[in-house]
Amino acid sequence: MCGICGAINLDKKNKKVSIKNIEIIRKQIASRGPDAKGYWTNKNKDLIVAIHRLATQDTSPTANQPLYSQDKNVITIMNGEIYNHNYLKKILEKKGYSFKSKNDTEVIANSFHYWGKKFLNKLEGQFALFGYNIKKNEGLLARDEHGISPLYYSIKNDRLFFSSTETSINSQINKRITLNNKTVSDFIISGSSTKDNTIFKNIKQLQPGKYILFNTNKKVFKPKTFKIFNPKQKLKKRLSLPKSQKKILSILYNKVYERASGNKNVGVFLSGGVDSTLILALLKKINPQKKIITFTASFESIKNRELIGEQKIVKKICKYYKCKNIIVPIKSKDLIENMGTYSSPETGILEYCN
Repeated sequence: MCGICGAINLDKKNKKVSIKNIEIIRKQIASRGPDAKGYWTNKNKDLIVAIHRLATQDTSPTANQPLYSQDKNVITIMNGEIYNHNYLKKILEKKGYSFKSKNDTEVIANSFHYWGKKFLNKLEGQFALFGYNIKKNEGLLARDEHGISPLYYSIKNDRLFFSSTETSINSQINKRITLNNKTVSDFIISGSSTKDNTIFKNIKQLQPGKYILFNTNKKVFKPKTFKIFNPKQKLKKRLSLPKSQKKILSILYNKVYERASGNKNVGVFLSGGVDSTLILALLKKINPQKKIITFTASFESIKNRELIGEQKIVKKICKYYKCKNIIVPIKSKDLIENMGTYSSPETGILEYCN
């Protein structure tokens, strides 16, 4: 998806943030968004944000970020996609808001303007976003409750840096690569970082479903929860098997429909298993004429270095649904050579080990 980054000066003496700081970070996230780039800074020059956009919702230049609320008082940049943005847009239009684009980020800007931070509870999607109310001189950083879109930050020497990758922040706050030994140890033992820590010193990841507020007094508040994903929610009432099947299929259909509503062709990671095959089947049901390309990974065998995977069953599935399949060979050397392109080194290490 896109890449976002920014720097906020927290020194009350109103020191400016150097655009050089952001340029160094921006260049390191450029590969995440090849379609457009954008900047914004406030009047005091103590806050700068930048974005590299991968255009999916409204690919026109009008939708390039940053995007503003109707009255230009709220600015927003986002990496991700809001699946219910059309629903929220209709509500806001009834409240008198108008829109220049069909982009979901503009819906976020007007949502923040109308509902304040409570708008976060209304979002359905995957996102890492920055929103700032220019008039009130306060803003926030937020990440979706599933933690799909990455968002890292660091507060050091009266500066708050944030970015879609932790390595880009490290280039600003540490003169050299400085590891958090405790987190590295936990990662080796359990295969994941603990809580909000990363393997770099002084760099944290914003946890899923949390947001950070900052205001005119140069104060940054501790991360707070706006939404928690709970897969064990109790049903209001028990349903019969036929009704349950119908309900599940209806939910799946609607969710796939929302995610396939962009302006670009739809791709499916097809493993050959039940989940990915079901998604492909629903996509074909939603729009039988739409061109769908599927991608299947094949992995290098440790024993004889031959590529292994589910190519045979995938071939049968694609023949049945009349769609193109591309086999993507993944070798150990490819993972090692591309380690620096991951949003975090942990991601690359896990994929290499697996």
